[in-house]
Formats: sequence, structure tokens, C-alpha cells
Amino acid sequence: MEATLSGWPEGEVTHRTLVYIDEHDPRLLVDAIRFLQVDSTSLESVALEVTVQDVERPVETGVEAHWRMLRQGRVVDGTVGNAPLEMTSLNGASAVHSGVVNLRPDTIEVMEGDLWQVWFSATDAAGRGVIGEGSETEPVTVTMRWIAYQPNLASLVADPFRPSVGALVNVDFEVANTGVLPGFTHVRLVDNEGVILSETLVVLEPGARQRITWTVEAWTTGDLGLRLQFDNGSLLNVPVPLADVAAASDEASGSNVGWTSLGALALILAVASLVAVRMQTVSKRGPKQIVELDFEAFDEEE
Repeated sequence: MEATLSGWPEGEVTHRTLVYIDEHDPRLLVDAIRFLQVDSTSLESVALEVTVQDVERPVETGVEAHWRMLRQGRVVDGTVGNAPLEMTSLNGASAVHSGVVNLRPDTIEVMEGDLWQVWFSATDAAGRGVIGEGSETEPVTVTMRWIAYQPNLASLVADPFRPSVGALVNVDFEVANTGVLPGFTHVRLVDNEGVILSETLVVLEPGARQRITWTVEAWTTGDLGLRLQFDNGSLLNVPVPLADVAAASDEASGSNVGWTSLGALALILAVASLVAVRMQTVSKRGPKQIVELDFEAFDEEE
């Protein structure tokens, strides 16, 4: 466009201006590979990068990053934020904008499983907003890798499940570290009155497991209230799967009946054995022989 002003004492003044007819919306090309997953220990410095493409002319300024934190699919209040990005390179109609942002909320404690939605805003010379993946209508989901020592109870079994008073109960359990850092956990077994029956310190590397078996005596009838605790119950406090302890007399009477039956069977077998031996002895003896004495021979000798 060219404009000329005339009638001035100095003569005519001509001014030329280039006018761009912008018919296209700027598009986003998000480099999300580096921030699709962030570590829980690095939320304060997350590097973001986005490329804004426009057919007519590049978008060099006014690009902002926005985010919000989600927990169980819902936006958490007080976690929405934004920060401007700087243009770091220009290639034709494509402009790369990047920056480092802090995704950690100021007043909300981050928990395992939290995630973020990140999007970018910008406008071209005609005022059209950006479109495409990474825009407000198509935000990018950023997950978090929880960096911590994470002890978990992998298994817990009590044997026998239905003990009687005086029986020995084996409490078998396994502790696993599902986290990415090493650590240690204080494990203890307590009864319904809080008395510590057994305890130990478990030290685990990432991905490691340790199996432990403790033996306790069933000291009374009913529910013993056995519980397995991690770190004094602050991390884990679960009941041991164990039925009520039965009275010792119930099992003893059953045992007496069993011993009586065994005694009767043994007596029968003993009598049968004696009869068999007697019969074998009689059968081995030869037939009796009758000896006749010659009395006349005795008389002649006299």
C-alpha cells in the first residue's frame, strides 16, 4: 500500500506500507517429548518448548505457557499457573519459544498420582489464536514419576489360621520396595494391647524384597488382635489374618479319643499276634510216641 500527501510547502510526501492478508490460524508444534513425564523432585524447573508456525509471518512474541494440576481427574483449586516464553530461534515462518516453569503449587502438597495439563497461547498479527495439539482446547497431559522410597506389604499369612491355646503361630510376610530410591523401614508385630511381640529394621534397595517369619504362641482364647505396623503404624497398620483362638480342651478331648482308639487297636493286634505264635508252635511239635516197657527183661536180670 502506498499513500501520497500533497499540498505541503516541502512538496509531496509518499509513504509505502506492506499489508499482509492473514487468512490462516497459527499452528502449534509442541516438543513434549522432554516433559511428558517429570520427576516429583524436579517440578520447580520443568523445561517447556513449543514451535509456533504461521503461513504469513512468524509469531515472535506473546507466547505463554499455562498449566493446572489434576488429582483423580479433577482440577485442584490453587494449582493454575502461567508464564511467558521467550523466542529462542527463528526459521522462516516457524518460531521456537521455550522457558523453564515451576509446576509445584504454592499451597497444595503434591501427591503420587497427580498430573498436569499444559497448553500454550499466542496470537498472530491478525489476532487469531493458535490451534492444534498443545492449545487450550487440546492440552498436553504431563505425568509425574514419583521419586521416593516406597515400602509396601507384598504378602501376609498366619499359619495355622485357626490355632488353639498354646499353639505356635507363624506370621509370614514380605516387604517390597516399589520406589526408585533405597531406604529402611521399622517393622513390628503388636497385639491388641499394643505390646510389641517382634520387631526389626528392614533395609531395601529399589525393587528389592525381604521375607520375614515371626513365631508367637497363642496365649489366650479369642481375638489376639495381632497387627503388623510399618514405622510405628504411621505408614502401615494392618491386622494379621488370624481366626479366634480356640480353647486347648477342645483339641485335647479330640486327641484323647484318638489315643484311646489307637490303644484298642494295638491291644487287638497284640492278642492276634500271640494267638498266631501259639498256633505255629503247636504245629511244629511232632506226634507223641508210646513206648512199651518189657517187664520180663527186668525180672531175668534180677
